[in-house]
Amino acid sequence: MYLTGCSADTLFYFFPIVIGWSAARKFGLKEIYGITLGAFLVYPTLVTAASSTAVTTIFKGTIFALKYKMTFLGIPVALQSYSSTVIPIIIIVWFASYVYKYCEKVIPDVLKMVFVPFFTLLIAGVVSLIIIGPIAMILQNILSDTVLWLVGLNKGIAGFLLGFFWSILVMFGLHWAVIPFFAIDVAHYGYDVINPLIFAGGLAVLGSAVGIAIRARDERVKSMSVAAAISAFFGINEPALYGVLIPRKKVLLTSFLAAGIGGAIAGFSGSKLYSFGASGILGLPCFINPKGIDAGFIGLCISGVVAFAFALIAALIVGDKKDAKSKPSKQQLAEHSDVYAPVTGESFDLTTVNDGVFSKLVLGDGIAVKPSEGKVYAPVSGIVRVAYPTGHAVGLASDDGEEILIHIGIDTVNLEGEHFKMHVAQGMRVKKGDLLVDFDEAAIAAAGYDTTVMMIVTKSEHLKSVMPTQFGPVTNATKVLDVELQSSSVEAGTTVATNN
Repeated sequence: MYLTGCSADTLFYFFPIVIGWSAARKFGLKEIYGITLGAFLVYPTLVTAASSTAVTTIFKGTIFALKYKMTFLGIPVALQSYSSTVIPIIIIVWFASYVYKYCEKVIPDVLKMVFVPFFTLLIAGVVSLIIIGPIAMILQNILSDTVLWLVGLNKGIAGFLLGFFWSILVMFGLHWAVIPFFAIDVAHYGYDVINPLIFAGGLAVLGSAVGIAIRARDERVKSMSVAAAISAFFGINEPALYGVLIPRKKVLLTSFLAAGIGGAIAGFSGSKLYSFGASGILGLPCFINPKGIDAGFIGLCISGVVAFAFALIAALIVGDKKDAKSKPSKQQLAEHSDVYAPVTGESFDLTTVNDGVFSKLVLGDGIAVKPSEGKVYAPVSGIVRVAYPTGHAVGLASDDGEEILIHIGIDTVNLEGEHFKMHVAQGMRVKKGDLLVDFDEAAIAAAGYDTTVMMIVTKSEHLKSVMPTQFGPVTNATKVLDVELQSSSVEAGTTVATNN
């Protein structure tokens, strides 16, 4: 059972690493940065330090009181356990994406390979522990005081609120504000009244997973839901929560509501935890009064049954479909779009370039630029649809709806990536002005290639016209194209490509 538990918990214990990878893709950061920052949060030395004795307490006697375990350059560092958390690493990677972009702009090219990763990880890592960590700790302190106040005020109300919000607290890592009270109360009073308030949450998750498994017609969804339900039966709720419920927000909400109702029943029944043992249904004996079964234990059983039944029925009614936004997205095209120069240099008519494919507008109309520096920037905000490993071409789908191809040089695909450095990957979101590619203009010219940068708005049924607006000196802040589009909804996901 010990090895089985380890294999089941491993992924969720290291969730910051997994979420870090996913968040990096979302925020346009290289995945390795997200993975590294996630691993930093669950690094064994920091995990051990988080559970060590505090050096002292600052802001003692207030809700801002922080027990810090170490210092960094004399600054107190309040540590907490980030294992199994979701939100902190998302915030950290979001912050790191801006640090990375700033470092890319200010650090000289010759030093970027070493110092961009170094400063990005150093700054983001330090800020995560000194700022993001303490903010989470303050929120935990507020939450701890709130939970104790609610329990003292009315256990039924406390049960509903804590049961409803418990899974959300786990995602933010704020549940650690409550967990210590379980052991403290059992050691001091011989029982705990807070833990029973969240017992029904596991049964609610189980009911939702079973309901989706019954309703699902897709065999993959059915098998995933059954596996998640089995895990939930044994007290491991993360597979059902993250894999089954979160993509189905309506079912997730009914599961939270079921947990809240169950928590309220347990609270009004006076249920208590007397010892620690297994999780989930298998942990029921831990709630039996040493003197025998009492009303509190019966109430706890009722709370679990009600939560399970409510969540199951709700899932059967709502169904197994994911939220609409999980389906292929539809994009509302604008009627007009401004496109800016991708490079600094001298712009001229695309029909005069020394390449028949581009000069004859086979792919579409656009503009050409003789570059004066080797940096290509995003001319619009949108999604990277194509990012060639060779670095010679990038395709973007703008937020307004047009597809744009940026081709660096003529026949430069033959260089096989030499003298190019790609800064984006397919699927990344970019903003206008973000750096896409570095290229060594002098080296490419010395190799005998024309370095002209061509930007084409590729042909589509939604494109009405493309009108160049600026010939002559341009920068990446210069508008160079007026694009007229047919205003309509189209399904996102089209791509552009070139083999030139």
